[in-house]
Amino acid sequence: MPRIIAIAILNGFGIKVFNSLPVLRFAVSDSARAILTPEYSYALETNFRPHRDYLADLRHMDQPFRILIGANDDIYYPDRLAEVMKQAGKDTEVTVIPEVDHIHLILSSVALKKSIEALNSLRSQQ
Repeated sequence: MPRIIAIAILNGFGIKVFNSLPVLRFAVSDSARAILTPEYSYALETNFRPHRDYLADLRHMDQPFRILIGANDDIYYPDRLAEVMKQAGKDTEVTVIPEVDHIHLILSSVALKKSIEALNSLRSQQ
């Protein structure tokens, strides 16, 4: 964790040259590296999550979107997501995919099928 803190401090002074350095590594096997990210750079880590005022982030979303989340997600709260969207003034459907956790949202065949359905529904609105 020290590298992420040091880079954050440097960013506070406008020094961004180190933003490409890795700050978070995952225990990913060699065979899984083809489909999973083994590490995040500072730039990816800080842009891969909402800002502190996440409701403002949501309010500023001006393109059509769909939300898919695994029922067993261990990062976000599937049972709270629809209410958060309403608080942000967004009336969008939240699809909760049974028996899927955060990581398997991109690996599960059921989740992939639901993702394709969501994309097709967006396409049909154009």
